[in-house]
Amino acid sequence: MVWLGALASAGLLWLAFPPVGWGAIVFIAPVPLLWGLRRAKSRWAAAGAIYLFGLVFFTSLLWWVAISTRVGAVVLFPVMGLYLVPLGWIVWRTRSWPPGLWWMVVVGGWAATEWVRGHWPFGGFPWGSLGTAVGDVPALRATAQWVGETGLSVLAVAIAAGLVLVLERKSARWLVGAVGIGLVLMLGGSLWPPHTDGNVLRVAVIQGSSPCPGRYCPGENQEIFDSHLALTRTLDAGSVDLVIWPESSAQYEAETLTNPRNGEAVAAEAVRLDASILVGSTRAVGDRGFVNANVLYGPDGVVVGEYRKRQGVPFGEYVPFRRYLGWVKEIDRVSRDMVPGERPVVWNLPQGSFASVICFEAAFPRHVREAVRAGARFVVVTTNESGYGRSAATLQFSEMTRMRAAENGIDMVHASITGSSALITADGTIIERTRIMEPAILRGEVGFRTLGPTLYNRAGDWVQLLAIAGFLIAVGLGVWRQRVR
Repeated sequence: MVWLGALASAGLLWLAFPPVGWGAIVFIAPVPLLWGLRRAKSRWAAAGAIYLFGLVFFTSLLWWVAISTRVGAVVLFPVMGLYLVPLGWIVWRTRSWPPGLWWMVVVGGWAATEWVRGHWPFGGFPWGSLGTAVGDVPALRATAQWVGETGLSVLAVAIAAGLVLVLERKSARWLVGAVGIGLVLMLGGSLWPPHTDGNVLRVAVIQGSSPCPGRYCPGENQEIFDSHLALTRTLDAGSVDLVIWPESSAQYEAETLTNPRNGEAVAAEAVRLDASILVGSTRAVGDRGFVNANVLYGPDGVVVGEYRKRQGVPFGEYVPFRRYLGWVKEIDRVSRDMVPGERPVVWNLPQGSFASVICFEAAFPRHVREAVRAGARFVVVTTNESGYGRSAATLQFSEMTRMRAAENGIDMVHASITGSSALITADGTIIERTRIMEPAILRGEVGFRTLGPTLYNRAGDWVQLLAIAGFLIAVGLGVWRQRVR
């Protein structure tokens, strides 16, 4: 039963994320797993079952990683399951505890597992957070302004654990309490969704696509630059305030700061349009490093400044312990290590201030939160994603971006070379998006937020941390009760 429960939960949770995207399933997806763990015959059976759950779920969710790096996938998938093993053991170990203590152990233990996975090692890998799937429910997504994506994860597992106790006829109070909190949050999110109230900015996202996505072809970098330049030249003068080119749209030999011809072409377009242009720039640093940056050109064609990506993709943009992994031939594909930036960068336009984050960074709530706390009132996410073809990667990633918007109450733009690019409002609604693998211009208006920071932006992952504190208290009480007996 425990193995079937693990497989059932893995399948249900996969349905909650794109490409299917039935987000509401997330509230019941953990139930078969938790039910089975309480009936496991030993701690090893419990640990094995939850590892199987993690292996099946993350492999099915992240299979697209193998498109880019097979070695990375072979390492990533088994490791993702390992994060869950301590949780499986403790859920089984506390199965005979009073319902309330067990419920607190499950909720806080799951929260602690997601916290660790989002921070360690190499900065973490938060893909597959329950809160991301909850964001598919608009009224609850709006409440991220108060509790964050991590708080919605806590709510999801709280309801699931409460359901297990009801099915076992142990206690209904924990389910009733969790559902009650969820309903209150939904009402609040419906009545007071996050919104912007400041000036409006006319934006144009240039999705130039790639001549050979997912593989290298001669002259690719210049062709990508030329396609973005050609689309930009179709814009009418005075029709836009900010033009956005995605990550790596000007790369290495096609980079605008080191290739004078390309730099002059972008500057000329900024002057012609009387608009700022944000260009995704990748350029070499020394013999073994590179910088992944967003470079801003002002309406006068002069470079205003740049933001350098701070958190790279392990084994994708840099190789940890490279000196010890020389025997792994595939790491030669990552011939240079990214030189990280140090801090958020905020630019001032006449309409308001904005910032950018680059690709992988938007999966982490902390990076967008830091940009807003630094003064940004609108945020751009630039990404490449051409290496993942038509897979669900881009859809899963844009789901994370919409949660960043709702958490901070800001409009956001998700700009991708191959799509899907999107315009996202402050409540996380995707109002318009492009097709994958099709050159396109996405035009629209975004607003600046002057209302002040949201509760989540001020307090961060406070719900998640409270759940973890509850876990520690519950474990302490449970151990004390056993010793007294």
